[in-house]
Amino acid sequence: MITTSLDGQWALVRRGREALLLASGCAPVVGRHELDSDDVELAFVGPPTVAVAIARAPEPKVVLLQVPGLEPMARLELERPMKLAAITGPRFALVADDAKSAVIVRAAGRGLSSQSVDLGSPLELAVGLERNQLLFSLLRKLEVWDAVSGRPLLRLSLQLPPPPRTVGAAQGHLWCTRPGSDEVHVYRLSDGRPFRHYVGATVEQVICHPASPVLVLVTPQGLVRLHCFAHSLTLIDAPWTPGTPLAQLAAGDDLRLLGLATGTLEPWSVAISSAGSPLATSAPPRASDDAMTTDKVRTLRERMQAQAHAASETPPTTASSAGAHAAPAVTPPAITLAGTPPAVAPPAVAPPAVTPPAITLAGTPPAVTPPAVTPPAVASHAVTPPAVTPAVTPPAVTPPAVTPPAITLAGTPPASAPSAASPAAPQRADATSATTRSPAWRDPLAAFGLDLARGAEVEAPVVGSDTELADLAQRLGLSPAARRALTVLYGVYLAGAPALPLARLARVLGDWTEPLGQGDLGALAMLSRHGGKVRLRAAVTHLLDGLAPRAIRVAGAGASAPRPGAVRLDRDGRSDAAIEAALVERLGRIAALDGDATTGVLEARLHGATALALTAPTARPSPWPRDAALIVVADAMAPAWVSSLPALG
Repeated sequence: MITTSLDGQWALVRRGREALLLASGCAPVVGRHELDSDDVELAFVGPPTVAVAIARAPEPKVVLLQVPGLEPMARLELERPMKLAAITGPRFALVADDAKSAVIVRAAGRGLSSQSVDLGSPLELAVGLERNQLLFSLLRKLEVWDAVSGRPLLRLSLQLPPPPRTVGAAQGHLWCTRPGSDEVHVYRLSDGRPFRHYVGATVEQVICHPASPVLVLVTPQGLVRLHCFAHSLTLIDAPWTPGTPLAQLAAGDDLRLLGLATGTLEPWSVAISSAGSPLATSAPPRASDDAMTTDKVRTLRERMQAQAHAASETPPTTASSAGAHAAPAVTPPAITLAGTPPAVAPPAVAPPAVTPPAITLAGTPPAVTPPAVTPPAVASHAVTPPAVTPAVTPPAVTPPAVTPPAITLAGTPPASAPSAASPAAPQRADATSATTRSPAWRDPLAAFGLDLARGAEVEAPVVGSDTELADLAQRLGLSPAARRALTVLYGVYLAGAPALPLARLARVLGDWTEPLGQGDLGALAMLSRHGGKVRLRAAVTHLLDGLAPRAIRVAGAGASAPRPGAVRLDRDGRSDAAIEAALVERLGRIAALDGDATTGVLEARLHGATALALTAPTARPSPWPRDAALIVVADAMAPAWVSSLPALG
């Protein structure tokens, strides 16, 4: 087996009864631990990142292992054999074999603490979400639980396929499959909107990571990459063989698939951040006043044709999606591995007057044609709190106008409600405050991105002042060249081709400064460059999509004037709530890190807030955005780099 840490720094490989720790999934081995038996589960929890070994025999127990040495630090005896059900931050849920009792264990420093929870009914499945939340599927109900208090927060109404089923979490999404099925259901957690993907081959396993929006689907015919935001299916060219243990390593925007071949110690690694070989190609859509017409030519790869259905090529089809997303006249073949797009049927409560953007912006590829038959199981708004019901159907890139704090799942708005001692209720960032903004300003950008991706010589459209992009450019004080580069890169992102060759971007801009990372965007750490291509980091596109930050929790509503640089703040026995309250009063607005430190510092800079690390990161966040501000709360276990920081004056 192989498992990876949430921060993308470590991979844990198991060989028999020996656990081996690899930095970034690469040799040499930096830590070893001998397991007591074969019946042991290994996992990472944190921050701070530590490893845990859950043993069922010879005696039930949980052992906390230090990283990187894997030396045992703490031990927790269990009353009965239990198995790992879900992980959320430093907490994880253990469930007994009878599925009637559960224990939430917390890894705190060098110790372990446990709390028994009364589920009230047998547990079918559990999924770890962000911000110390757990999703439990109990008898005829789906509930979000607070892992801190061990109490249910909210009952959801996601229309999951019937049991037996497998459910997991990806960045901002839930996914679900059934045994022997060739379908994958993806649910966007910001509004609960369901998407159905027809893979065309039996999905035997799904490899996911809570910090990655990419799902790796293991099929008898190979590995398929499904991007939850772009809703694109592509083949993965990897040295994979059936039975190979797989895991994702997610370090910011760098997503890699690790595989452990038989008889080897070091896993092989394949980049999955960008799309691979497409399973279907399509002509660009042409918009009209009231509908979108798409001419599609589906093409299967040669190696898939030999193993797929006798009909190896789908004839061109024409689909019309006027307002209510009418079904196409030609039903896609069942074996088209990526030809069938996600289900985009609007919720049943959507009024006819609301028409989604013509090219379904939320990263959805231009070749998307709704499936011929949309089962009723995914035809309704999946996340609908009892007291709040959205009035209209939100477009694909815009979260609903009302999102209850309790269901801020996996990278959506702030999670569980603050305690009474909390200094202030978390505030949504500036880019998501204008929930009434029309998303239509993205239409010309997406059309521009489609033309640019086809190689056409086009001019970037002018973006209005009342948009998320204009707000960000003004808040960061971007130069005209940087603003133009931001517009171009966001346009190609909306078109589903986020990475643009450096030379192509330079030709569009008429300047090499921004493409080479020498301008404002590079200085602000907003760009990711790999293999001669440049793209916006996920934190930037997430903000421009109108969504709340994923790795920070903004507190305070006053004006903020962050002081650039990193400083140290001694804890002096104060609680997290007391520290937050004092800093909110002093600074006006702060952004408490609640995820990856590098992503959190960037998001805080994009939102004009001072980042606050209540738990010191193991290393200084890098790359460092220009003029970013970070306050690190230091205690006795703070790493050396924190001790060298100047004290907060």
